[in-house]
Amino acid sequence: MAAKPKNYNRRVIDSRGAHFRIVSGDPLVGSTGAEVCKVYAVNDNDDSFLISHSQGGLSRIAAEKTLEVRAGDKNTPHIIDIRVSAANGDVTITATNGSVRVNAKNIMMQATQDIDLHAGRNVNVTAGQRILYKANTVNVEGKRGNGIVNTFGMKMFAGSFVPGDLVESALGPFASPSILGIGKAAFGAATGGNLGGFVADSVISSTGIGGVAGGAVKSVLGGFF
Repeated sequence: MAAKPKNYNRRVIDSRGAHFRIVSGDPLVGSTGAEVCKVYAVNDNDDSFLISHSQGGLSRIAAEKTLEVRAGDKNTPHIIDIRVSAANGDVTITATNGSVRVNAKNIMMQATQDIDLHAGRNVNVTAGQRILYKANTVNVEGKRGNGIVNTFGMKMFAGSFVPGDLVESALGPFASPSILGIGKAAFGAATGGNLGGFVADSVISSTGIGGVAGGAVKSVLGGFF
């Protein structure tokens, strides 16, 4: 099928010098269709700014440097100065190489269903006075930390003959599988003899670990003593 011929007779260019022009009816087709109209400006450093609307329905405001939106200088306090509304879709804010910062006297987030927070590394919450969790169900899951009732160490020795306070002193709430060697000094100070082998046997028998895995656990625990 042949491409629809471009009608350049519809294009009107209103040029107000080398730094500012208005274009309407441009037949050149982009990813969202041809541009219905465009206001284009460029400064002496070749930093451009444009406002455009396309046949595909996309309206754009683009700036190659900083874009500032300010309103409400003549409004009375405690009313809405800026409204952003999405009738049927989403609102996305993306800062690929930077941060999204929101500064205000009070910040309120409301959702009729869910609020999800996802972080690839840490989520830090700090308050000057109080942090309140109020819900029908509050769950905390993790392997270590003082907010976890059953830490990795407590789960590892669950059902064994090793006292809980001894496990906690060696593999406390901040311990992890990668730093189990710290437990050697704590167990060595509180015990002696061949208790290492006895503890290993208790762990293996109580947890049902056998074979190669059981031997590995026994060798690791035995090395503590």
